[in-house]
Amino acid sequence: KGIRKNATEISDGVFRQEQWPSFRGLLRTDNPNTYTVGSTVKHLNREYTKGVVSPDGVVRPFVFADSL
Repeated sequence: KGIRKNATEISDGVFRQEQWPSFRGLLRTDNPNTYTVGSTVKHLNREYTKGVVSPDGVVRPFVFADSL
């Protein structure tokens, strides 16, 4: 969903950040009295897949033909 400000960059476009459990996830664990903070790695993909990006930044969206 995004990269936090305090995430550490492992390599170009790869970040490691803390992952805090939700309250519901906390109740699903064996011991809900302990709050365990995990670690997750996120990979950024800067490719836009919903249309064609022109050099000036304008996006021409993909249009699908109606088939009846």
